[in-house]
Amino acid sequence: MSKTFKGVNPRRAAGPDDIPSRVLRACADQLAGVFMDIFKQSRSQSVVPTCYKRATIVPVPKKAKAEGDHDQAKTDKQKAEEDKQKAEEDKQKAEEDKQKAEEDKQKAEEDKQNMEEEKQKAEEDKQKAEEDKQNMEEEKQNMEEEKQNMEEDKQKAEEEKQNM
Repeated sequence: MSKTFKGVNPRRAAGPDDIPSRVLRACADQLAGVFMDIFKQSRSQSVVPTCYKRATIVPVPKKAKAEGDHDQAKTDKQKAEEDKQKAEEDKQKAEEDKQKAEEDKQKAEEDKQNMEEEKQKAEEDKQKAEEDKQNMEEEKQNMEEEKQNMEEDKQKAEEEKQNM
């Protein structure tokens, strides 16, 4: 999956999801696992998300004939400047998206670590509860033995009282 994203032509237009191809290429390693999970789930459920069934069709009109080479050169220069500016904006957006993906990845790692810590604490609490239960059982047994001893002492005392 990562190899596929890295092979995307960065000059291609964004699809219906508005994700520039430069972003897919720059964040290939971070996005590969996420897309694999989505595709596996889609396949296992035999359902294709509707957003994958859409397409954006953009008509490209023919270029109008230029009134002169000077005007055409000026238009080409303006177009080149606009393309350069757009490329810079796309690059900046790709960097922002890459940073966001890294932050999301770090957050997921932190969440995973927190879950492991909570799981360990739950195991410790379970073990402590088992120990407490065992201690209470021993305490109950001791109290029953003490009760039996007291009843025996009471019976002996009654026998001594009768013997007197």
